[in-house]
This record gives sequence, structure tokens and C-alpha cells, in this order.
Amino acid sequence: MKTIMMYQCEKYRKVYDSASQAMTCEAAHYGLTLEEYYHWRELLKTVKEAGAMNSISKNERTDKAFDDAVIRLVEFEKEHKLV
Repeated sequence: MKTIMMYQCEKYRKVYDSASQAMTCEAAHYGLTLEEYYHWRELLKTVKEAGAMNSISKNERTDKAFDDAVIRLVEFEKEHKLV
């Protein structure tokens, strides 16, 4: 049996043989370089994780971590005209 991995651009659903090709396609749709796209995805992940921690254990530290993560994400999105 043979397993074939295919990757798809989330924006326009074009299918690629490699993950890097799909990521490059997605980044181009948003007007970002691949490095900027990875950074944006990491910021989104950080906000999600900080929000989850804040909902589990709400205190000053988790509130600040969540607020800081959201601020960094919004600044990045404004800078790159993603909002």
C-alpha cells in the first residue's frame, strides 16, 4: 500500500504535493512572505492558547498574557493590512 500526502491552500483550495508550496500560496494570498505568514500563524496560536489558559485560570497574570498576545496580533495585522 502506498500513502500519498496532498496539501491544500486554505484560501482557494488549490492542491499541492508539498506543505511548503501550499503555505507559500496561502502567504501570497495575504500579501505576506512565507516568514511573515509563519509569524502570523504563531501569533494566532499564541492568542488561542492564552485565551484557553485565561478561561481555565483567570487571574492578573493570565489576563495580562492574553491581552499582550492580542495586542501583538492586532499590531501585526494592522501593519500588514490583514484587518
